[in-house]
Parts: sequence; structure tokens; C-alpha cells
Amino acid sequence: MLQNPKEAHQYNTVISPDFLEEDIYPEGYPGLVIVHYDNDELVSAHWHQGLEVIHTIHGGGSFQVEDQHYMLRDNDNLLISPYKMHQGRTVSHSKGLVKIISVTFNNEVVGRIYPFADRFLFSLSSPHANMQDRKNLDQLMIGIGSLYEYQNTASAFLLNATLYQLLHLLYTRFTIGVRPPESIRSGRNVTRQILGYLANHHTENLTERTVAAYFGYSREHFSRLSERPLAPPSSPI
Repeated sequence: MLQNPKEAHQYNTVISPDFLEEDIYPEGYPGLVIVHYDNDELVSAHWHQGLEVIHTIHGGGSFQVEDQHYMLRDNDNLLISPYKMHQGRTVSHSKGLVKIISVTFNNEVVGRIYPFADRFLFSLSSPHANMQDRKNLDQLMIGIGSLYEYQNTASAFLLNATLYQLLHLLYTRFTIGVRPPESIRSGRNVTRQILGYLANHHTENLTERTVAAYFGYSREHFSRLSERPLAPPSSPI
């Protein structure tokens, strides 16, 4: 079933060569719930095919999603769209308390109900979302965290129902468009390997030539790869 809260640090242990996080999703649920309790816990660079939602109750964290940096504090949320490379580190802002809830949705399950679910992009600043929607997001994430911590047979039904409520809210109020089909990846690919390498070595003085050499490319060929344009977004449905 779900992970024991005290064993949550054991997640994120299977990452493919192109930084795809190969989670073992709990059977019978649309997503993986984790509650982080440890200060200064490192979440390695990775991506997955489903949407991820993060909510901080105590403490916060420093997160990087592609080239964007976010500093979360108490009661903040973060939406990470499918296929986005991301990493983070938990931070205690007061009294050493950390409690951060994350939900990573299983695209195989969600896609059976809502085809092309992985094509959508999400943002807390979506023009479709109002103040009440953001309050509902907070309440759903807090409720998921509580149901996760105090698991019993009956709460499993409520947890599953709440996860689907969260999906409905996110897909109806927090979408901001769709990604180009060319950026959808289901297997291993060098683009994700490069993005993961850059994320893990962002503090180093990297050059185009050294990164190209690391992946076995000439600088000229590597430049052509990075300059290749993407097709404009199109409707997934």
C-alpha cells in the first residue's frame, strides 16, 4: 500500500540514466503520497510523466524546476508539470520543524481516465483559478497529508477520493496550456540526460564545449541540438 510515513526518505531511489524517476506507485491509487519530515533532505534531479504537487505545512524548501527557482515557506504550494526536470532540498525555517506533502500522480492510471493528461502545463497563477480555488488546493493537500499519516482501512477510501478531487481541481482550474508533442518522452533520451546533468552540476563553471564532450558530441553538433526549434503547441484533444 502506501509508504510508512517514517520510511518516506526511501523514495526517489530508482532513477534511470536519463533521470526518469521510476517510482513504484501504490496499487489502487492514482498517485504516490510522501510526507517529508527531515531538514536538509536532498531530492535529486529527476522527472516523471505525471503531475506533481507540493504543499508545505511547516518549514519549506528550495526547489528548481527546469530553469526556474522557487523558495517555499509555510503554506506554500508548487505545481510541477509532467516531464519537467526538477530537484530540491527541504529547509527548516523555525524550531527545526519540517512537514512537506508531495503527491506525484501515476500517468498510466490518470491517462486511462483522461487521455493526454500528461500534455497539460500547470501554474498556480492560472487565469482560470481564483482565491477560492487556491484555498481548496490547500485544504485538499492538508487533507491528503492527514489521511496519509493516520492510515486505516476506512481512510484508504477517503484518501483515494481526495486524490481524485485534487486531480479534478488541478485539471479544471490550474492548467495554462499544453506542451508541444515533440517534448513528450516515454523512453530514455539524451535531452533528459543533458538537463539532468546540468541540474546536478549547476554550481560548476560549465562550458558548452565541456558538456558536449561529456556526452560525446562535438561543440558544433551540440549547438545544433540545443538550437533545434520546437513545433508550436497544439490542442491535445
